[in-house]
Amino acid sequence: SFSDTFTPVRVLERLGVTAPPRDDEYVLAVVGGLVGRHGSRSRADVLRADPGLLQLLPRLFEVEGGGEVSLTNVDKYSPEEASWKLTFLELVAAGNRSRQEVLGWCLGALQRDFSAYRAGWYSALYRVLEPSVDELSEQQGVLCALVRSDVTATVSMAVGYLRKLSAAGRFDDTRVETLSPALLARTKGPALDALRILGEVARRRPEVSASVAEVVTLGLGHTSADVQRAAASLLEQMGAQSVMSPLRDQLAPSVQAEFGGVTNAPSTGDGITVDPPHRLRDVEAVELVERTAGLLESAEDPIE
Repeated sequence: SFSDTFTPVRVLERLGVTAPPRDDEYVLAVVGGLVGRHGSRSRADVLRADPGLLQLLPRLFEVEGGGEVSLTNVDKYSPEEASWKLTFLELVAAGNRSRQEVLGWCLGALQRDFSAYRAGWYSALYRVLEPSVDELSEQQGVLCALVRSDVTATVSMAVGYLRKLSAAGRFDDTRVETLSPALLARTKGPALDALRILGEVARRRPEVSASVAEVVTLGLGHTSADVQRAAASLLEQMGAQSVMSPLRDQLAPSVQAEFGGVTNAPSTGDGITVDPPHRLRDVEAVELVERTAGLLESAEDPIE
């Protein structure tokens, strides 16, 4: 119900009547019970008036929650004015917490093994804070680490911001290998963004073309023909077509035909070839949940 159940506990704590441990249960009590979901009081004002709780805020990015109580669920079932998202935006705007530390907390949470559903709250807050190129540059190492995340939406966010850095000429070109997991992502958005970054690196730094080509080659094995096509096109632009030869059989027939391979697509009998249907396969429940979460974040891949 997310009613204001924490205030009486906090009053007794501040009076010295009780001393509850500051454990995960305490943190979740704050998440679910501070002010409540009806927004009758400003949560930001309550926190500003209680320095002890204000100092507890980093812990909200360390405790995932579950069941009914989590930052994701509180905001999902609360009006905007009673959301934790608005609380953090107000605290940052007033200077009670710095932008840099809240952005850092978000990235720290995304490095934890939170479910895709609950991790989405932290990436959403990071996006709404609109990090600048300077801030992204300072956090580039963490963004590169997040490309390895098991949460598709997190990978998409990280690569999107790395692409922004690359467009501004601020991407660390020695980190091209960290983009490899993006080319194996289950959706095509992160893979295409990674290929765009790799293309920019290849143009800026011809001397690292061999390393770039090695990473680009991974895109030839993606399930999306669009990613395969973009990877093949980039390899062609780099003069590295030779690396495609051993991998032609795994390309979609349309990509094989476009880049000089022999297609094995079945014929309709009228001399017209059609792409074979994509094979279905069994998936574990966990993978199904993750892929569904990725689609909710970005439904641009029709095959997915």
